[in-house]
Amino acid sequence: MQFASRIEDNHCARCYQPLTFPLVYRADRLYHTHCWQEGEHLLANAERIARALNPTLFIHDRRTPDGTVAKIQS
Repeated sequence: MQFASRIEDNHCARCYQPLTFPLVYRADRLYHTHCWQEGEHLLANAERIARALNPTLFIHDRRTPDGTVAKIQS
């Protein structure tokens, strides 16, 4: 299994720990699923704070992989 051997030799792009399943592959990098989800949560929170501090700042809604627009709750 070529894919499995590639995983064993790599580390998570966020926490740098050895990779374990389940995984997320984005932008040629591998992440633990919980690391990816935590990163998405932190980005959404940063965007929410940026909108609150500077309402004239235009921050685009992010699109999810299935093409829907991700609405960020305030």
